[in-house]
Amino acid sequence: MKCSERPPPTYPTSLYPHHPHRLLPPHAALPLLLLRHTHLSLRHLLQIQTLLLTNPPPPSARLISFNTLLKSFSHHRLYSHSLLFFRHHLLSSSPSPDAYTFTSVIKSCSALLSFSSASQTHALVLKLGFLSNLCVSNSLVDAYFKLGLPHLARRVFDEMRVRDVVSWNTIVSGLCSVGDVKNARRVFEGMKERSLVSWSAMIAGLARSGDVDGAREVFDSMLEKGLGVGPWNAMISAYAQSERFGEAVGLFRGLQGEGLRPNDVTLVSVLSACAHLGALELGRWVDCFVKRRGMYLNVFLGNALCDMYAKCGCIDEAKKIFDALHERDVVSWSIIISGLAMHGHAGEALAFFSRMSERGVQMVTEVDIFRRLKQWLWSAAYWIRKLQIQSRVLKIIAYIEKQREEISR
Repeated sequence: MKCSERPPPTYPTSLYPHHPHRLLPPHAALPLLLLRHTHLSLRHLLQIQTLLLTNPPPPSARLISFNTLLKSFSHHRLYSHSLLFFRHHLLSSSPSPDAYTFTSVIKSCSALLSFSSASQTHALVLKLGFLSNLCVSNSLVDAYFKLGLPHLARRVFDEMRVRDVVSWNTIVSGLCSVGDVKNARRVFEGMKERSLVSWSAMIAGLARSGDVDGAREVFDSMLEKGLGVGPWNAMISAYAQSERFGEAVGLFRGLQGEGLRPNDVTLVSVLSACAHLGALELGRWVDCFVKRRGMYLNVFLGNALCDMYAKCGCIDEAKKIFDALHERDVVSWSIIISGLAMHGHAGEALAFFSRMSERGVQMVTEVDIFRRLKQWLWSAAYWIRKLQIQSRVLKIIAYIEKQREEISR
């Protein structure tokens, strides 16, 4: 059969399970992605990708269709697929990428820790004149911090002609993430407008550096504490992680006094404090609060509740929480097994251990610790290698500057 005689392609119908005879033309993929991309499987996304590449929609809808698919790949953490699709997009006869395209692509570069992809994308952003776009610039700043290149992040930030609160939040969070808390605080103090994200990032950054009192000083300087729970969560978590459990509980009482509603992040930190203090009454209040509000018992909140009951000696309640969990990880099993063993229920502890083994869950052993130590050493070698390629960074900067000069001519 000649190519001209081939029958027209048929489209997959699995996206419409209740209408098996309904065909899916390429231009219908866009609204479907916009409305349902959070529920699509990898197979569905790849089907839509094939449709867009082999039977592209009309030119007027092509770019937005491609951008929507890139966003869907990023949402599902399919970052490699996102970059591959973007490269094909550039090599095809598709419309030129826009700012929305680059924000998704830059996110994928940073998630994959791909410096080469990020630098190439940065150069393309310069070439096409999108560096002046605020979202693109903010994405580049964030990406360079995640790649461990704060000097490049700071350079992009300093060259931004227009900045918004997201720009400032990104630089503060980024500096904190690389341990440069001193400069982060200097930037924070110079901000004209601060959001809840700004306060939370600065408090968490100081706490991670070990300066919990400095974190509290920043928290106390926040004039309007009733705007949201983010900064409260950061400060309560800081106290809990530094084993200042009494202060964590005291601050939680203050949060309640402000009329704020705690979320699951708040409650996990509070339950950790209750477990170490033996504050069973407060722990029970948290349990009742979760049930009264109909909150979803995710693995983190469930583990915290189970651990609190086990350490407070209420092993029956701990088992009920464990059984109510929709998902369990190795921490869940470790909590219930150690709790049973600690309270003299050796038989039940062994029974739970058998159940865990049957489900293929493996405990962390000394062998695992040595294996992880080996992985850490490999990671350290990777970062050493990263330092060795800093000279390449200078070459990339030179290339970007050259592109900029050519554009300005």
